[in-house]
Amino acid sequence: MSNTKKRLLIGASGSASVALPAYLTALHSELDATLTVVMTHSARQFLPEQVVALNAERVVTGDDPREWPTDNRAALALSHDALLVLPTTANMLAVAASGADSSRTRRCPWLRSCAGSGS
Repeated sequence: MSNTKKRLLIGASGSASVALPAYLTALHSELDATLTVVMTHSARQFLPEQVVALNAERVVTGDDPREWPTDNRAALALSHDALLVLPTTANMLAVAASGADSSRTRRCPWLRSCAGSGS
């Protein structure tokens, strides 16, 4: 059995504002995993990334162009073992399932990557 921690990529949309810290706390207490949270612009309107960073090893917002080479959708998808969207709305789930590219997902590279992969 490997001692390597699982790497979870967590997408946070605007609906995450209240529940995300509780989800992250629960994940940390139940799993031996590192958590990277990708926040949409909407999520950041309700919940500052500094608050999310209290319960995640890394928070990705896409604001810093110097981080774009490592924070692009392919790099994020390849460097993590699983993607979670916590919590998700019916609209976000439909966008992911259909591969649609709404204005919300243009700001959220992890969703386009996973939705476009056919998985």
